[in-house]
Amino acid sequence: MTKRGLATAVKIRLFCSELQTSWKRPRVLATCFIILLTLTILLTAVLPPLKCADPSMTLVVLTSHRPASLSRLLSSLSSARYGCARVDLLLHVDLVFESRADILLLLREMSWSAGKKTILSRVEPAGLSKSWFESTYDSGTEYVVILEDDMEISPQFYRVFKELHKRGVLSGEKTTGFCLHPGDWEVYVPIDCADHSVSRYLYLTPEPCNWGPIWKALDWQSYIDWVVAVRQQKSLPYVPERFSYNFNKYLRAGQDVQSPWVWRYNYENGKRFVRYSLSKCDERSKEKFLAINHKEIGVHFSQKVDLDTDPALLLQNAHVMISKLASEDHPFVPREFGGYLEYQKSLHG
Repeated sequence: MTKRGLATAVKIRLFCSELQTSWKRPRVLATCFIILLTLTILLTAVLPPLKCADPSMTLVVLTSHRPASLSRLLSSLSSARYGCARVDLLLHVDLVFESRADILLLLREMSWSAGKKTILSRVEPAGLSKSWFESTYDSGTEYVVILEDDMEISPQFYRVFKELHKRGVLSGEKTTGFCLHPGDWEVYVPIDCADHSVSRYLYLTPEPCNWGPIWKALDWQSYIDWVVAVRQQKSLPYVPERFSYNFNKYLRAGQDVQSPWVWRYNYENGKRFVRYSLSKCDERSKEKFLAINHKEIGVHFSQKVDLDTDPALLLQNAHVMISKLASEDHPFVPREFGGYLEYQKSLHG
């Protein structure tokens, strides 16, 4: 419909509104509304539907035997605000006979309106790393988020991530995604806080993100293709010992974790994840968490660890974090990784 046609429709609508007060001209009034209805139908048929510009994503939840933890994670995901975006939910249930019925009942009863909800239930135990590798391949969305069931997510995580996406923070060829959990866990990345030519709060690192990674979907596919190629050779992803931190140790101990695979992939291919910290260069600022891990007993932890597990840490106001990121001289430009340091100890473990 042209601008002239739209203007005509508005004039007819105003004319018909004036006639509503006149009971002496019912035929004219009826004619007006027939014309208006016809124009409305034509406008609906001709004008294309508005397209949502917000990035689409698939939320993959890995679960097996912790229904209470799973319920907490699902509640946090349901409380998040996704705007007009398509956000699919893929629920991946590894087989643990004792808890299977409770887990599946919880998932079936959960409602999800932001996109499609899918439940996958294994008939044989897969373990943690295989659950990651086989969680999804071609999601059909722009991003893939992998969440273990002892995670809890900020209701503002999507709002902040959408801003990073819009600003091109993840547009680099070597950038594979963004980590929802702040700071470093194993690999300390020094920041020159006096350098204002790039962001002091966003930085690139090859450290695997275990807690809330948001992968660019095509990069996730490339990573999984690489994993398949390595496994086909019946080898494990060791790296030179001088750059190994704890990752080689995990492999030698036979731990069922996926982080050594990402570490080797990033080392071999020069890939990086975007991480953030609002407190590294500003000791007065309390760290903002877009996700926390409750560090419950499982593959990662032999006992419950109470470190950064308080839900009060989760960001409740997206504007606070976005304003902080935007306040710099060169905002939203992640700091480049300075290179691998030799024979460094892991920050934890």
